[in-house]
Amino acid sequence: MSESAIRLDLVTPELLTQMLAPRWPGIRVTGIELLHAIPGTATKLRLRLQYADKPADAPETLWLKGGLEAHSVDYAALYASEGGFYREFAAIIAPGCPRSWYAPP
Repeated sequence: MSESAIRLDLVTPELLTQMLAPRWPGIRVTGIELLHAIPGTATKLRLRLQYADKPADAPETLWLKGGLEAHSVDYAALYASEGGFYREFAAIIAPGCPRSWYAPP
């Protein structure tokens, strides 16, 4: 699958602002640079973020993982389960696991 099949139009500064705002109230993402894309069961995007006024501990880059391809609707339950792992258990049972900035309920 090519990068062009990934729905990059769904990844907006507004979306990332909403995802990061619970941790950093008032944060505003103003730009996104795609550094790397990995299509697959779940799409993985490495992004560099630009901010209106970056909090000192906000990430300059991050990985966004989710359903951004045509087949993604078939895997919604899998994505929800993985989000639950990162939200509820990763810090407890997998301390070396990458930090999750957002995992929706």
